[in-house]
Amino acid sequence: MSADTQQVIRLRHTLFCELTQREERGNWFRVEDLPVTRVGRPALKRALMPYIDNVMAQLLGTTPVSNQMFLAWERQYLTFDFFIRCSRYGLEIKYRYIIYCIEDGLRNNSENYILKIRQQCCAADKDISRLAESIKLKEPVVEPGVFSGSILRLQSDERKNVIYKFYDFYKTLAEPFKTSEISERFGIDLHIISKYGCSYVSELAVLLIDEDVSDDLAYFEWNRTATTFKHSLQNTARAKEVGEKKAALAIEYLSRNKREVTYSEITTLVCLDHRLVKRAVDQWEKRTDTKLVKKDAWKTISLDELIATLDPALRTIPLTFLDSPATGKPMTDAQIRMIYEIKQPGLRNTAFFIMATCYTNRSNDITFFYYMPRFLNAIGLDDINQFDCETFFKAYHQGDLIPEDNIGQRARIIQTYFRLLVKQGDYFSKLNTDQREKFAPFALSRVSDDLFWKKSTLHREVSQDQKNKRKSKTAVLHQKFYFLRDFVERRKLQINRLHQEIQKAFKRFEKSGKKTPLIFEYTESVVMENRGEQAYTHRFKVWDARLLRQAHEHVAEARTYRYRDINSHHTIHDTDAKFTTYEGSYDKHLQPVEGLWFTELITLAALTGSPSDKITARYGISKATFQGPITTPHGYTTSRWQHLLSKDLGLIFIPVEILMVDALLAHSVVQIMSKTGARAHEFLQIRLTPEHLYRINLAENKECILFNAVPKGRLKEEPFYIDNKCMESLYEWWSYQRSRSQTFPVIKAAACLGPKLKSASYLWQNDEKHFTQKDINGALSVMLHGLSLKTPAGQPVKVTSHLLRHSFATEMRTLNTPLDVLALLMKQKDVKVTEYYARHTPSQLVELQQQIFTQRHDFSKHHIRTKVDIAQQLTEAVGKVGALIPVTGGCCTIANACPAKFACIGCAGNAPDPARRGDVLVYRDAWVKMAELAGQQNLPAEKRKAHEIIGSCDDMLEEMDLIEQVDIIKRNLQSSS
Repeated sequence: MSADTQQVIRLRHTLFCELTQREERGNWFRVEDLPVTRVGRPALKRALMPYIDNVMAQLLGTTPVSNQMFLAWERQYLTFDFFIRCSRYGLEIKYRYIIYCIEDGLRNNSENYILKIRQQCCAADKDISRLAESIKLKEPVVEPGVFSGSILRLQSDERKNVIYKFYDFYKTLAEPFKTSEISERFGIDLHIISKYGCSYVSELAVLLIDEDVSDDLAYFEWNRTATTFKHSLQNTARAKEVGEKKAALAIEYLSRNKREVTYSEITTLVCLDHRLVKRAVDQWEKRTDTKLVKKDAWKTISLDELIATLDPALRTIPLTFLDSPATGKPMTDAQIRMIYEIKQPGLRNTAFFIMATCYTNRSNDITFFYYMPRFLNAIGLDDINQFDCETFFKAYHQGDLIPEDNIGQRARIIQTYFRLLVKQGDYFSKLNTDQREKFAPFALSRVSDDLFWKKSTLHREVSQDQKNKRKSKTAVLHQKFYFLRDFVERRKLQINRLHQEIQKAFKRFEKSGKKTPLIFEYTESVVMENRGEQAYTHRFKVWDARLLRQAHEHVAEARTYRYRDINSHHTIHDTDAKFTTYEGSYDKHLQPVEGLWFTELITLAALTGSPSDKITARYGISKATFQGPITTPHGYTTSRWQHLLSKDLGLIFIPVEILMVDALLAHSVVQIMSKTGARAHEFLQIRLTPEHLYRINLAENKECILFNAVPKGRLKEEPFYIDNKCMESLYEWWSYQRSRSQTFPVIKAAACLGPKLKSASYLWQNDEKHFTQKDINGALSVMLHGLSLKTPAGQPVKVTSHLLRHSFATEMRTLNTPLDVLALLMKQKDVKVTEYYARHTPSQLVELQQQIFTQRHDFSKHHIRTKVDIAQQLTEAVGKVGALIPVTGGCCTIANACPAKFACIGCAGNAPDPARRGDVLVYRDAWVKMAELAGQQNLPAEKRKAHEIIGSCDDMLEEMDLIEQVDIIKRNLQSSS
């Protein structure tokens, strides 16, 4: 048994004993009261929940019929109340407790139950009395007898009454059910039950929507009915309204009972789509002028907790928020947490003093003090009072200390240090002499050798190096500037075709009976590297949750579906859930080929929230660069289930929703940014409103399309000019989102856009969340996967929105656009910045210089034969033995023995035939690969020979072009005459 297994068993055994003892004592407790909380909440929850699930199963499966049974039930419920109220069964168990309290009070002729109910919920005495009267007069539940005889013989009204009785019976049981259960239990055809059941559920939906729910008892009853008919209510026309009311009532219930109104609490109570919950929360916030409580993933450290660990002199620093709230802005949670985690007391005091007086929340400042404990440990010091700034920073500057930090990290740390010294000096200049003496021990030490730091070129070198790297990447991208548009558009069309075929297959699958997976395929033309096209057939399968479970259950690990069956909201219970898996691609000879470029991303989990580590190892790029704007079309539990299916059955699930979003976003980004040079933040401001996206008429009956956005450093909107292709990409995104029932409501602008932008109906949003620059770059990473772009130094080039902007400037300068005009187009105030953006790349300089290398008079093509020469050569070959034999690219005109040893390409006796151009192209491509192979193996002779043959192929192709041009001219002359 491994050590990890022993630790888990020991943890569970300790917890089991602790929980058993607490259940015997019957005292209420929280998770923080358990003695093993230091193992971490996730691990503790995994070990704890099986016991709590068993407790809730006992409470739901037991009906106390005596006072002694009720006291035992109540003791167990009140002991684990903290855990039960955080579960999806919390409302049902609480309502049962109230009912059992009333029943026990009626049995014993005691009214103590009124006090107990008051402690558990917000309800008036009259409401409690009303519930007690209904329980007193309640008749025992009697199951309707199995219907004998054919229901078809009854009249329509009688059939309706029969079906209504069955639904009333299930309503009384208060247990969730499906229509198929009624059919199986009472032996009535499912279609008849559905026909009359629909009207019952529709009437029930109207009652639920119109019912006035003002206290907890009414809410418990309402929720119990809605939960009982949750499967049937999903198919009604007013299902959305019922869901909205369910979410609104849950919020009111939490607020009424003084509980925190958080997303986790609401979703636990309602188990609904998060978009619907968010809509209800927004309405509640506007109505009550109250903000939702957002729980932090990290434990929040209060300012009082931090100050308790500091020197008493720092509790009221003058001219700061500690002295007066109006003097300065308070620290953020990130600053407080960083300072609190510093172990050295002196360094902690200094960090707090600097952060409190500099009024900054720059990430570089936080990073500086985060690194300082590491610096102290590296030079063997206990605290900052022994720290010699002069010696350390000089050695760190030269790379003698902590050499693992690269030049960029060293420059950033040293620059931050000097900037903090300036801020510190400004603050001390505002203090009197006594105050300066009091706080001097907490200040950063200054350096004395100013001459050394004035001569330092470290930061300048880093800045120049970054510019050079960016320019080399721009040069690579600029060479593919127009190709990039075509590349992304072709991939967008491929994803669009896939989406259409999957939608068609889903419709056929619905009509097929869903007994077996539906296999479908389609054929598309794929452009190869040599510009030729190949027809590839892609094959897929459509499944539903039931079929996937049947295929997986016999190979799955034990208990895989035990826990999923407990969760009634899991996808395995959803009969409408459909999935598509990729089965492979084949050429026209039915041979397997690599047909879909995105399958590798799927297998490496690059389109999920937790991509595989192989991505970093294989491509040398961080995981985050592969993340698209949305992580998964399903919830967490469904994604985990798909992961198991992929691992056990080798299935490749196609997340077509993610691919469509990435494709449409990346296509619009490349189209608009490569034509306008817009920044990502300007692109994200696009709105489909007449005042922000419109056409204007120009002279000579021309028109132009433009959108308005607030550029960087400006306060007013300015126009960005686009063409019809850009407009079509925007409309395509809008149409796709509308087809998915996505709306474009007024939302808050993304944080990256800054506070200057107000809430608006932004086009680039999904699930009412504004996209960010990270989403744009993620979509580009997905759509350009497999496109290998490298600098001359061999560094991979990742295409980003900012790099597209640089390439736009470079291309516009290539088109001889004046700098001042380019500055206006790029919305830049400083022409010097524009000049840097549009500076010629090294490859452009080489190309310009190579113009002087060109020989203006070309004497190298005198060996190219004309059509007349070739015709005369063919005429002379007629009648000779061995002549006019078909060879590669044409006909042989040499009689008898071959003087070229059958090297037909490049032979003067080969008369080219334009109809056989394809043979020459294939032959040429083969020798291109041979030249590459010879270069890799360092075989110069073979490489030279390959290039000679390639040149001969080019000459023959040129001769074919001349022949074709002559033929075209002759045909034109004949037609004109």
